[in-house]
Amino acid sequence: LNSDKELSFEEFTIVLAKLTNDAHHISHKEDRLPSSLFQTPQAQEQLSELEKAMDVIIDVFHQYSRREGDRDTLTKNELKLLIEKQLANYLR
Repeated sequence: LNSDKELSFEEFTIVLAKLTNDAHHISHKEDRLPSSLFQTPQAQEQLSELEKAMDVIIDVFHQYSRREGDRDTLTKNELKLLIEKQLANYLR
């Protein structure tokens, strides 16, 4: 929290971006392990709406990042395509 002890929406999105990045790193660890190693009670719980949304963001990123080169980076072309296809209604 900042000095006013409250989060604006912009500040919340910064925190959410960090949490989504952490979730991305966790998902990569799980990709490299046999599924039996990470079947914890937490992994079996129902995801919240926000957790599902974070998973969608990660999945959409990978749909575009794996088209060229490194699957964990977007080229300029991949970013452009992602924005044009996935954010078209916000760009109008």
